[in-house]
Amino acid sequence: MIAAIYLAVRKKRQKEAQRRQSKLHRTDGASVANIPISRSAQWIHDQDNPLLRGRSISARLVRHMYNCMPCQLGVAVIIMTNFIVSAVETEMQPYLDPAVNETFTSLQTGFTVFFTVELLINFYSSGHPRFWKSFWNIFDLVIVVSSLVIIVVQWVVSDPSEVPYFTVLRVFRAFRVLRLVRRVK
Repeated sequence: MIAAIYLAVRKKRQKEAQRRQSKLHRTDGASVANIPISRSAQWIHDQDNPLLRGRSISARLVRHMYNCMPCQLGVAVIIMTNFIVSAVETEMQPYLDPAVNETFTSLQTGFTVFFTVELLINFYSSGHPRFWKSFWNIFDLVIVVSSLVIIVVQWVVSDPSEVPYFTVLRVFRAFRVLRLVRRVK
């Protein structure tokens, strides 16, 4: 599955590079720029990209690093790992002793912290208006907020199962795997 995500994202990047390369040439065939820009320095020079126009250099750099293939593959691996841990925790829930339950709670807290930081990076690199226009960003926000609520409830209440709708909030965490769809697009 990770390989399929990698290939889909790689194909998308190649199409974007071809589109960008075609923009470098005028209709009469004369080249706008005779010196090719290296991929690592492209984030500085790319003013034609509407995602980067008007953004600060640091936001453009963060956007470039956030959208690079290794970063996106790393996030995809962590999403799959989170899904697997959640599935194992759900299957073992009736049989868990307190020590193992504490381990799963620590893992879920770690995943939630990671996804919160990832959401903040996405917010910073996208910019305020553009962030709210994306369905996937709002979806990520709902999932992260529900996970944060779960952490707070587990910290405040001794037995979270007594809280109404607590299991519904836990189901939201399983939907994180749908974020992989965004990575493939």
